[in-house]
Amino acid sequence: MNPQEQLIRPAELAALLSDLQSKKRWPGWNRFLLSTSLTLALIALTLVQSNPIAFVLLGIVAGFAYASMMILTHDAIHHTLTGSRFWDELIPRLMSWPMLWPHGTYSAIHLIHHKLNGRDELDPERCHLTAEEYRRAGSIRKLIARNQLLFRVLVAGGFGMLFNLVARAREVAPRSRRVRRELRRDALGVLITTTVVFGLAAFFDLGLKAAVLWIILERTVGGVQQFRAHLEHYGLWTLQTNFLESQIYNCRNIKTNFVTSQFFNGLNYHSVHHAFPNIPFYSLKEAHERIRSYCNEKGAPPMVEEEGYAKVAFSIIKKPTFVKPFRDQIKQQTQTSHQPLSEPGPADTVH
Repeated sequence: MNPQEQLIRPAELAALLSDLQSKKRWPGWNRFLLSTSLTLALIALTLVQSNPIAFVLLGIVAGFAYASMMILTHDAIHHTLTGSRFWDELIPRLMSWPMLWPHGTYSAIHLIHHKLNGRDELDPERCHLTAEEYRRAGSIRKLIARNQLLFRVLVAGGFGMLFNLVARAREVAPRSRRVRRELRRDALGVLITTTVVFGLAAFFDLGLKAAVLWIILERTVGGVQQFRAHLEHYGLWTLQTNFLESQIYNCRNIKTNFVTSQFFNGLNYHSVHHAFPNIPFYSLKEAHERIRSYCNEKGAPPMVEEEGYAKVAFSIIKKPTFVKPFRDQIKQQTQTSHQPLSEPGPADTVH
């Protein structure tokens, strides 16, 4: 799309989706209660297993259930889960703190990501290197960049997300009172909840099992979250006309089946979520269809849509990419203003 030509009009599109931004109480509560009950039941069932193989296998299943439950905390950040700001602030903390995840801190950093996605290389959740960064990188960092998805899922996991978040928070904290406050609140919350959880486990003589299960959960939950976050944005970094177009075209939408979409709580419609974060998860599919029709009617390029999480992951593993820095895109556009930029998508192959 030529950045000088505005085909998508923000006010017009917002009006088209206005009826989908209302929040209902029960869809989110039902999803939360079902997901939490299933996760706790699987954790309890795992802890009573005496067979090591059954313990590990059930622990992994519990980890996937916990991962899906943790994705609900993402909706709570935008206050689209329960329709209540109070519960959307409390519930995700109670779910996250036992896994050492500082939800309040992440919430503050994630909102910065929403402001900078596709618009500024300081985006704290940017998951790809620019070509220039790759050239300057050392051999180890280049190796990780060429195998980033595998590294994030299999090696970094939950601990990697935690360390990266704390590093970003420490960079932002001197300029943000909220980040400093949330760091203190999360540290206290993590200390209290983990003490209670492992104290109860020790009381029932399940301390060792609980510790091993926690590691299984960390590996599984962290791997799923790394996988989701990486596929949503990797390789998409293209200059656009306005903020709304930046959100629509710098996010990946993944066509998948109903079960997988429900597991990820509708975040496979990621352009919709970034363009209109006030739309709750149960309205994302309808909003996606309306945006797609709108783009067709206006002659705008289609949103980035790819088939299936497995296929997208395989293509990323097979052909890692980097993106052009914005200053290079702006320079290119200035020099060739008579030619539109290429359709949003992965840039060049990393060598």
